Amino acid sequence: MNALVFEIHGAESPVSLLMTYLPAARSGDAVAQYRVATILQMCISSNDSRAETEKQLRAHLDASTDPDQRAAYQKDIDRCSPIWRSPPSETGARADWLRKSAEAGFAPALLEAASDTAIEQTLEQRNAKVRQALESRSAHVAAVAATSLYYDEVSPDGNFFDRLPYANGAVMRGLLAGCALGDDCSMASVTVKAYCQRTACPPAKDLIDLFSRELSPAEYDEARRFTDVVLADFQAGRIKAAVQPPGDLYRSYHVEFGRDARP
Repeated sequence: MNALVFEIHGAESPVSLLMTYLPAARSGDAVAQYRVATILQMCISSNDSRAETEKQLRAHLDASTDPDQRAAYQKDIDRCSPIWRSPPSETGARADWLRKSAEAGFAPALLEAASDTAIEQTLEQRNAKVRQALESRSAHVAAVAATSLYYDEVSPDGNFFDRLPYANGAVMRGLLAGCALGDDCSMASVTVKAYCQRTACPPAKDLIDLFSRELSPAEYDEARRFTDVVLADFQAGRIKAAVQPPGDLYRSYHVEFGRDARP
């Protein structure tokens, strides 16, 4: 996740954010369009159907016996109900906002739109979006590349569930890549606050200091070496676009360059 997504997921009132960003999105602001798409995706996840998303969440709530899990489901229902009740004509469709933001060249939107099945496009059009995002040399794209490449290293043929045990390591490498390209990685930043909501963070001066405390010296050294290799290749343009269903954007990196980013 990037800082914009972290901020949205941490908001108490997604509908207030939605109404705040909609005017700018309608005026063509690409960042606002991406924010609107992200809020709608958070609350309307089932084929852009408000009713079906609500039905599924309430079914999960009714079926759960774990108090913490039930509280989480209820929180999502409470936060998203105002959006479910708003007419689609008022908010627009998630995929349309994402497409507009990508067409304006906003790098996070380009990456997400490239693998979004709700946007009709050819494989070459998907690859073109990824190439354009990579050419931005932005911290966000570097972080996504580092995360994806790490998954490729540890689980090259794995599905979502195979990769779950490596999720935290992948996030760490992605965040380190973003820090190296100028993301705000102070303990007061949105990104770090959101990361620390999911895990109990010890006191630290910034994200790099935090990770050096959370990992063993060998693990931290490996993570930094991996990130350095990925960043060097990212900045040199050696990471190419390769969208292959079900959406692994960077698999060809290893084939084309014979790259093993681990030391």
